[in-house]
Amino acid sequence: MKKTLQNFLMRAARFCFGLYWRVFRPTTLGARCIVTGARNRILLVRHRGTAQWFLPGGMAKKSETLPQAASRELEEETGIQIAPETLRLFGCYTSTKQGK
Repeated sequence: MKKTLQNFLMRAARFCFGLYWRVFRPTTLGARCIVTGARNRILLVRHRGTAQWFLPGGMAKKSETLPQAASRELEEETGIQIAPETLRLFGCYTSTKQGK
């Protein structure tokens, strides 16, 4: 009986937290860059603590445009400097992985 109540409370808490996250957490914007080299290779970066590879990029700050965010993130992660006005939009995508 005690274990059943514990399981129910844990499931209820997870449900409430997920509901809170969907309703009250703001949507975040991010930018990723596709950088190709001389032999049409695509530049990827590996984030600390993971074995996975990603396109360079990250979240935009509140006052940034997406090209500014992409340019800043590219420089932070790789040291490559590109003017925001030279970048072009490839696409806009959303993710529901975190319930946003």
